[in-house]
Amino acid sequence: MSIAITIPKQKTGNPKKVILLPSLPLNILPFEREPVIKCVLESMDIKEFKQLLDFLKSRGVDVEIHSYIRHKPTNELLEEMLRGYRIVYHVEPYRFNYKDIIYAITLKFRPPVSGMDVKVSPEDLLVVRISII
Repeated sequence: MSIAITIPKQKTGNPKKVILLPSLPLNILPFEREPVIKCVLESMDIKEFKQLLDFLKSRGVDVEIHSYIRHKPTNELLEEMLRGYRIVYHVEPYRFNYKDIIYAITLKFRPPVSGMDVKVSPEDLLVVRISII
């Protein structure tokens, strides 16, 4: 799948926060303000995700990556695949912000035991862009 994005070059400004979640927890969405929330889910592989980050960077966008993923092997693979980007890890729950660019990065399969640290390859990851509209 190809994704077309047009972003003007930025000289200065606030960094763009890229949020990495292990899933889309519905309780992060602002239902108290908006009872109907629509979202678009776009899947891609980890290489396409990296190309998107590189594109943003080439347009002068200061990218900040914030990960709420706790699966150690997935984090190790992300650090390897996203070399050149600093990833800030969080243990507290993510608080939704419309300005954030949100991705769910999860395994395409379930480990035999929930939470088990299984070896992960790039082909094992499902990357989904979550656009709240």
